[in-house]
Amino acid sequence: MKIPGELPDFLDLLAAALASGDGVYSALKRVVPRLNGLLGDELTTTLRALEFGSSLEFELTQLAKRLPQQQLMETCNKLTLAIRRGTPLWRILVEQAEA
Repeated sequence: MKIPGELPDFLDLLAAALASGDGVYSALKRVVPRLNGLLGDELTTTLRALEFGSSLEFELTQLAKRLPQQQLMETCNKLTLAIRRGTPLWRILVEQAEA
């Protein structure tokens, strides 16, 4: 289960959507359908769960469990912390995409 080039592309697209003023849910709804591959499939599952009322923090944890790739787990952890602290998410995403 590898998601080699998928994660940086996803992070760049999501950061751009957030920087343009979209909320997290709106940004995900805009970006996820454009993705292909395993990460795209898993994010589609995440988006569906959010549509049914699940919390983003919980779904990020579940995503990291379903795709236990180091960079994805770090990204999910950082996003969860940013949500709790009220840190702008797009900055975290840009930093993580460059890592």
